[in-house]
Amino acid sequence: MKNSFLAILIASNYYAFSQTDSVQLKAVTITDNRSLEIPISSLAKSVNVLQKTDLKSIPQQSLPEILNNISGVDIRQRGPIGVQADIGIRGGSFDQTLILLNGFKLNDPQTGHHVLNVPIVSEALEKVEVIKGSAARTFGSNAFSGAVNFVTKVPDTKFVSVGLMAGDFGLYSLNAFLALPGESFGQSIGISKSSSSGFNENSDFDIYQAFYQSKIKVKQGNIHFLTGYVNRNFGAKSFYVPNSKEFESTETSFMGLNYELQKGNWYLKPQIYWRYNFDDYRYLRERPDFFRNRHFTNVYGAELHSSYKSKLGKTALGFEFRHESILSNNLGERERNNIGLFAEHKALLFNKVLINPGIYLNWFSDYQMAAYPGLDVSYNILKNWHLYGNAEKALRLPTYTDLYYKGRENIGNDKLLPEEAISYELGLKYQKNNLSASMAYFNRTSNNLIDWIKTSNAVLWQPQNLNRVVFDGFEAEINLKKWLIFSNLYIGYTYINAEIIQEKKYLSRYSLSHIRNQVVTRFENKIYKNFYSAVSFRYVERIQFLDYSVTDLKVGFRRKNWDVYTEATNVFNTEYLESGFVEMPLRWFRVGVNYKFNLHTTQ
Repeated sequence: MKNSFLAILIASNYYAFSQTDSVQLKAVTITDNRSLEIPISSLAKSVNVLQKTDLKSIPQQSLPEILNNISGVDIRQRGPIGVQADIGIRGGSFDQTLILLNGFKLNDPQTGHHVLNVPIVSEALEKVEVIKGSAARTFGSNAFSGAVNFVTKVPDTKFVSVGLMAGDFGLYSLNAFLALPGESFGQSIGISKSSSSGFNENSDFDIYQAFYQSKIKVKQGNIHFLTGYVNRNFGAKSFYVPNSKEFESTETSFMGLNYELQKGNWYLKPQIYWRYNFDDYRYLRERPDFFRNRHFTNVYGAELHSSYKSKLGKTALGFEFRHESILSNNLGERERNNIGLFAEHKALLFNKVLINPGIYLNWFSDYQMAAYPGLDVSYNILKNWHLYGNAEKALRLPTYTDLYYKGRENIGNDKLLPEEAISYELGLKYQKNNLSASMAYFNRTSNNLIDWIKTSNAVLWQPQNLNRVVFDGFEAEINLKKWLIFSNLYIGYTYINAEIIQEKKYLSRYSLSHIRNQVVTRFENKIYKNFYSAVSFRYVERIQFLDYSVTDLKVGFRRKNWDVYTEATNVFNTEYLESGFVEMPLRWFRVGVNYKFNLHTTQ
């Protein structure tokens, strides 16, 4: 039935693109805080970018669901539509992926369960950049197995947009966005609310979000400011304990300010930021006095990024200071500091070889100094072919939950050491006209890997440093624009194998539940004139869980400023688990409409 359904959908739209169209893709670059600007085709790493057009067509609503459309990224949802989800990349745990917003770090020292509490609204999102593999040399600690950068900007046109969406299980969502660009001062602001009575008992939620950003052009450069807030209240049945009556509420606020200056061959970018997170967890929803955790975390940071362009290439230097603190009835009152220094150089040799060596030095107030050296090399073997390789050292600090938690079934370990790893990758990329493709072998050998384990069912879960864990695997991706019936076609495959060098036998809670095989496919096509459709499919074989496949569908009508759509997630009613003991929703229908009012100024 599944295959017949998809075949009918494809066949009914075939004539829309009866001949292959050749389009010239724009050169997509990843611009980090140091302005090294390397095109993806010659970047010596595996990188995926979802552009604004991709984001509008994907048949999902939240950031975790969007990231489910990239091979090698492991999204493990406890609640749908952005309620709560963990992210792992290439077998990494939820504490090993760094999340950024326009280059500002968003990770939480309490736990990686909160890293996707990103305070932005969907209309503000310009693109999503995913770096697979260690990025510690670029971003410092916690970019252990990869990094995700959510990129926003003040739009180029003045408009007001409003949206309404409703669906099964009492679901509704409202959003509004105002864009006011200007030559010297531009700004945008957005708000949204979504709510559901829940797809089963104690799975209801309410989510409120607000986001503001501005850009001020001054004589010597540009000043960027952004701030956001998100509040989530949700029933947390079986999030951590089977058949429980848990409840959780989180609040996240963020504020960031930077100044970009380009003067001659010099580029400077100082920036400061603050992130606040509040987490209120109740073991029994109706009896908060029975067992309750309340955590308040604050993170302050200041960074200076600079680069200089010369005949020898581009050299980047910088500095980072980060202060983390927590006040908690369970974890105590604690704080720690992190100071980082970094340097790297990009050079093109013989117009064919791009080399990018670098090093990041970190000093931690609770631990000793650490260094993360790395080297990226890309070789243009033919006109459209790039062979690349990289090697990098990474480190992750234990979270406060790892160190100090006291629970009914879990206990922290204040003797933990930081995780360390050496990562390698060897890959091949091809890009021409409307086709891009890549394949890569990767290896990450970890020492002192942190995992919550126990030796028998009679003891509590506790994090321990494992002697040596080796993750390696293979990845292949292909992306086509305007080919046959497709306006966009993406297919990705990832295989991951893990070997733990440990004599004692134990039960693993996180590290040994990674993906083994994963297939991700999404395609979009024009049905007739202004009608379009999009299908997302993913197959996941995970260690310690049953394998599953999920198909999501979106069909809509888009004309001028109108977008009317209907979508269905989990079209074929697959029963599956992604994390812990939480049963994911079966088929879920939604309908929505977005309208944009263009604002015209009078001269």
